[in-house]
Amino acid sequence: MTEHDATPIDPCAGSDPCRQAVAELYSYLDGELDDSTRGTISQHLDDCSHCLETYEFHDELKAVVAQRCRESVPDELRARILAALVEE
Repeated sequence: MTEHDATPIDPCAGSDPCRQAVAELYSYLDGELDDSTRGTISQHLDDCSHCLETYEFHDELKAVVAQRCRESVPDELRARILAALVEE
C-alpha cells in the first residue's frame, strides 16, 4: 500500500460547495449570514466530512482565542477609570 492509498479521499473536497463553505466559514461561525446561505452551508457541513473537520477546527480555535485573550483589569485601575469618567 502506498502513502497515497492510505490517505482517505473525500469526494467533496475542493468542489464549489466546499470552496463556498470555507470562504464563508468565519461569517458562518459569527452568525453573519442570511438564513438561506446559512442553511446551504449547514447542509454542506452535514454532508462533507472534510469541511466539517475544517469547521470544527476553526470553531475550537475561535473559542480558545476568545478565552485566552480575556484580560482582567485590576480593581484599582477600574476604579480610577470610573472616577475619571465621572469627573468628565
